[in-house]
Amino acid sequence: MRRGPALSTTGGAAPAATDSPRTSAVHAVIDTWSAAGRALQQARRGAQLAPDEADLHVAAGLAHASVVSFDVFDTLVTRTCATPSDVFLFLVLEPPFTSLGLTPAELRAHRQAAEQEVRRARFAFSRRDAEVTLTEIHTALARRLGLADVTALAAAELSVERRLLRANGRVCEWLDDARRTASRVLAISDTWYSAAEVHGLLQHAGIDMPVSDIVTSADHRASKQEGSLFAITQRLVGAEPATWLHIGDHPVSDEQAPRRHGIAAI
Repeated sequence: MRRGPALSTTGGAAPAATDSPRTSAVHAVIDTWSAAGRALQQARRGAQLAPDEADLHVAAGLAHASVVSFDVFDTLVTRTCATPSDVFLFLVLEPPFTSLGLTPAELRAHRQAAEQEVRRARFAFSRRDAEVTLTEIHTALARRLGLADVTALAAAELSVERRLLRANGRVCEWLDDARRTASRVLAISDTWYSAAEVHGLLQHAGIDMPVSDIVTSADHRASKQEGSLFAITQRLVGAEPATWLHIGDHPVSDEQAPRRHGIAAI
């Protein structure tokens, strides 16, 4: 399958010499969104703990932890766009979406609507959770757009993620520290991606995390936000909450939820 246009080193899409006027315009718009994303990320970092203070908190937590878990998106890795849903804007640069003639905003709206559709269907079926997979989302999206190759659609989204994801250097230092001191180090994510898909994305960003150490809401139909994914992880690895440290960015999923289970959180 042909790859979409490459990104520039600044995070935007780099137009090729043969780009059509429409494609060049799409690139220009996405460059603007990427710049806004970088500015927002800087503002977010400024609102969080100062680097030295964060290092001290993590070092103190690691001193008592035999199990350490990390959130994935916006923790181990960050994206060069403002919000997670902005990833879908870049789908217009990937086949088979390139043939549809949709604007980035139109395609994002279709992708979001497809996800909402399958989440509603999942909850109606299970009466317990609304956790869905990438394949389920793109099966619904294929129906909406009149496309047949669900595998190609899902692969296109993974390709966009690989373009946009960057390793978070400071958190990766904490990851290295955790591997030196803890008996088990995990990645836990509320995501529509499977553990194998997250493994591939992390590996592309330069982070080695075995599939067996990755726990996702899509695989287990349970979420960090509700706390059930922490309970499942505890059973899977035999982790004791009193000696478990979780590190993440979300105030509910990565702080309140683990603490309700007796897990230290930063």
